[in-house]
Amino acid sequence: MKYLIAGGETKKGVKLLIAFTKITSEPLCDAIYAHLCQGYSVSGAATLNDVKQQHVGRAIDSLNEIARKVEDVKNYHKEQMNIT
Repeated sequence: MKYLIAGGETKKGVKLLIAFTKITSEPLCDAIYAHLCQGYSVSGAATLNDVKQQHVGRAIDSLNEIARKVEDVKNYHKEQMNIT
């Protein structure tokens, strides 16, 4: 399941997710922002920032996995608050 929507994310939110990764390449981060925040296709974001499309796709997949884990934690805490 995809948690992140192309063009539907804020730069601040994406930056927080990137902080959980080892991604340090500025061009790759810019491509991620172009895709997730500005709505470029993965290939368009890669071309715009001169990075390989597969690297952008892999980074987006990793960020979706992190977003899923964050949602799981949020849901767990909501459940715990309802129990008490």
